[in-house]
Amino acid sequence: MLIKKYISKTSNLFAENRLLKFAIVVLAIVELHNYQKVSEALKYQKTVLIPPTIEEKIEISGYKFSNSYLKAMGIYIANLLHDFTPKTVKGQYAAVSQFLDPSIYPEKSKELEYIAKKYWKNMVSSDLKINKITLEIKKKSGKISLKGKRFLYIYDEPARLEEIEIDILYKNDNGLFHIKDIKHKVTNQSELIK
Repeated sequence: MLIKKYISKTSNLFAENRLLKFAIVVLAIVELHNYQKVSEALKYQKTVLIPPTIEEKIEISGYKFSNSYLKAMGIYIANLLHDFTPKTVKGQYAAVSQFLDPSIYPEKSKELEYIAKKYWKNMVSSDLKINKITLEIKKKSGKISLKGKRFLYIYDEPARLEEIEIDILYKNDNGLFHIKDIKHKVTNQSELIK
């Protein structure tokens, strides 16, 4: 950039220098404004997922899960816990452990590992059929309640039919689904082995 406004070269250089300083200041202001707008936009960013097994749009943001996402997660966790074979139970319970809140992880993961070993050792299989899903949603936490029937098999022989209620207490940790607690309640059971 050459300015030839003055007769003296040094005056022209000083004018060029002032112009370049002004341009840098303007660019810095524009960059700061841009940074502020991007930071504001990140607060409202959403992730929209449509996996093959889901028929509805699922939305996850830093502070909110959509109802369809919560239902899908409830079904997924319930199936990992109650729809298994002796060969898959350890892996499925380990997958549930990945969703546990860090505050309960050490205690709950050991409990899940112990239960999985018992099922594996006794050759227990389970089949879950979910009938009803209800949601209780608070600002950053809530409860997913599932009701259904669970068929237990020992050595591939029908052993027991249970009506079961599963409550999954969760929290939204900046867009991550974390399980705070899982409660199981058998409301009715009937022995199938004679």
